[in-house]
Amino acid sequence: MRDARNASVGLDPAEVDRVLRLIEYLLSRPCPDEQTLRARSRESFDKVWSIAAESGVTLGEAGLWRGTAIGSTDKKEFSEQWNSIADNLSAHATLVEEGVDALHESGLLPPPASVRRMAIILRRAKRTDLETRLLRAWIAGTPRGASAAYEDLLSRLAKLET
Repeated sequence: MRDARNASVGLDPAEVDRVLRLIEYLLSRPCPDEQTLRARSRESFDKVWSIAAESGVTLGEAGLWRGTAIGSTDKKEFSEQWNSIADNLSAHATLVEEGVDALHESGLLPPPASVRRMAIILRRAKRTDLETRLLRAWIAGTPRGASAAYEDLLSRLAKLET
């Protein structure tokens, strides 16, 4: 029996609309320059470290990692939450938006896991047109060479465009 995560899926119009709205959102938020990102990152870390030190909470609880997927630091709980949204394009789109907001507010690099998951879902649904547009918009709005995962998304886009 095939794993449900590997089965071909169809997209309902609301899911397609959500992906299109995310693409528009990403294109409306060009990546800040490197100097701006560094300054925002310094300010954010200083603020969060201060909150954490004064109140005794973790950095995550102090608000540093908004938009970095799921807020739990417990590995089992994180995995359960991540798996519960595995094929939910809307949930992943929200996480992507939160990550981009965090990039612009605090200079933190948004994690590409939800973009990658969305690309996989779109490929399974045979919507490479949307996958291509999503990856182009993501790459245009995030700092180049941010991580190996970013490079993987570049490779994925290059394969789609050949």
